[in-house]
Amino acid sequence: MTIVDVQINPASTPWPLYAECSRRAEELGFGALWVYDHLAGSTLRGETMLEAIALLGSLSTMTSTISIGTMVLNAGLRRPSVLAASLASLQTISGGRLLVGLGAGAAPGTRWSGELDAARIPIGATMPERHDHVVETIDMCRRMWAGGLEFSGFPQPDPAPPMLVGVNSEALTRIAVRHADGINVLLTNPRHRHFVDVAREASSGNAVITVTAWAPSWDLSATAVSLAAARALTPERIVLAMIGPGSVGAVERLAGLALS
Repeated sequence: MTIVDVQINPASTPWPLYAECSRRAEELGFGALWVYDHLAGSTLRGETMLEAIALLGSLSTMTSTISIGTMVLNAGLRRPSVLAASLASLQTISGGRLLVGLGAGAAPGTRWSGELDAARIPIGATMPERHDHVVETIDMCRRMWAGGLEFSGFPQPDPAPPMLVGVNSEALTRIAVRHADGINVLLTNPRHRHFVDVAREASSGNAVITVTAWAPSWDLSATAVSLAAARALTPERIVLAMIGPGSVGAVERLAGLALS
C-alpha cells in the first residue's frame, strides 16, 4: 500500500503555523513530514526560510509517530561528515523516524544557484562533480554509522535511516541504485517514468521508489490529477508538496483527498 506524505513550505508559512500544520498532519495520518533544504525564502516564493536540519530537530521533538525527512538535502551544501553526524543525531532524537533524501544540488548559473552564490558557497562546476558529492556523502554516512572511522564516539543511529536520491537524469538514477536505498522523482519532470523504469531494471525490480507530486494545496483538482499520476507509478510513498502558504485547512483538504 502506498504511503502518502506531506511537505509544508517554511518560506511562506510562519513557524507557529508551520508547527500547528505539522501536528495536524500527524493527527490526520500522513506518513511523513518532509522539509525543503534552502537557505533563502525567495527560492520558494517566500521572504524567509527555516534551515532544514534545525527544522527537523524541532519536528522530531514536537511529534511522536509521523516520520520526518528531507526532500532533498543539497549534498554539496555541507561537509559529508558533519551531515552524517547531524542525521545520526536526528535519527536518535526522533526515535528512528528519519528518512534521508539527498540531491546533487543546483548547476551554476541557474535560478536555484543564486542563494548559494550570495552565501559564497562553492558549487560543483560539472554534473559529474555534483554527482560525486552525492556518492561521497552517502559513503561517509555509511562508514560513520557503521563505526568505520578511525576514531571512536561518532553518533551511530539504530537503525540507520533509509537514504534516497532525488534524480533528474539517468546517470544519477543509476548512481542512486548502486549507492542508496531508493530514488525520488518529480512528476513535473517529463522523464520521470523513464527514471523509475531505469531504477527498477537496474535493481532487478527491487528499487524503493518515492514519488513527489508537486500539486498546489489550494487547487484540489490539480492535486487529484497529480495524485493519480503518482499512484500509477506504484511507488512506496507519494509526497504532496505544498508550494503556497500552509494552513491547517489546506492540510485537512489534502488529507481528505489523499487519505480517504
